[in-house]
Amino acid sequence: MNQLREEFASAPTTQREYMIEGKKYIVTRHFAGDKDLDTVIREIAVNRAYKDNLMFNQGIAKFIAVWYNACNEFGCFDSKE
Repeated sequence: MNQLREEFASAPTTQREYMIEGKKYIVTRHFAGDKDLDTVIREIAVNRAYKDNLMFNQGIAKFIAVWYNACNEFGCFDSKE
């Protein structure tokens, strides 16, 4: 652990505190530059777009289900013969 501390001592850091079951944990993130920033941002954007699209589609599916059930209840699909 000390070796890692020394290796990344000059890297930019952020700290955040988390409270879990009454115990405080401090997490320090070291930005060492090992990842390709373009790839990371692209992955985040694709994942967010996928989740947003999935939520939108689920919302549409719920709307259609409610509409379909209401039409069945009020006889929208009855034949007009």
